Amino acid sequence: MKIRIVAIIFAFAFLIQGTLLNNFAFFGITPNLTLCLLIAFTFFYEDESAIYLALFFGIISDICFSNIIGVSSLGYLLVGFLIVKFRPLLNKENILASVIFGGLGTLVFNIFYWLLTNVNTNQYDFTYILSLQPLYVISNLIVMVLIYFTLINRVVRHRSDRYYR
Repeated sequence: MKIRIVAIIFAFAFLIQGTLLNNFAFFGITPNLTLCLLIAFTFFYEDESAIYLALFFGIISDICFSNIIGVSSLGYLLVGFLIVKFRPLLNKENILASVIFGGLGTLVFNIFYWLLTNVNTNQYDFTYILSLQPLYVISNLIVMVLIYFTLINRVVRHRSDRYYR
């Protein structure tokens, strides 16, 4: 997929996450759309352009919504590089692989974000953050499954497809 289209998708997701999605919070938790798009595009496509876009929108997200600038982008970078490292081990056509990457990526990002933002402060206890992780993982996995079914037909082509080239 062209980087312009992916950039527009990331920008649209950033706008929705910052404005509209907060109205539909479930127990105060909303899915991280930038993280979901990063995981999906990095897993499905061979280029790493989604990592650079996630870095950019992570910095913008930190400027708009966080006290510390750069933490989200470092978390996105970590998750992106882990996906690039382990992408050859799993099959793109299997939805279970997407669910595994979505769940683990969410856990890694949230724990990394908590570690960097709470180095000097004890704002939230680690057990409290761990108790919220199932809700974060479920909300991100719902979005990941929707992205999976949207992208899988564009990524994997079969010779039996009528329009295969």
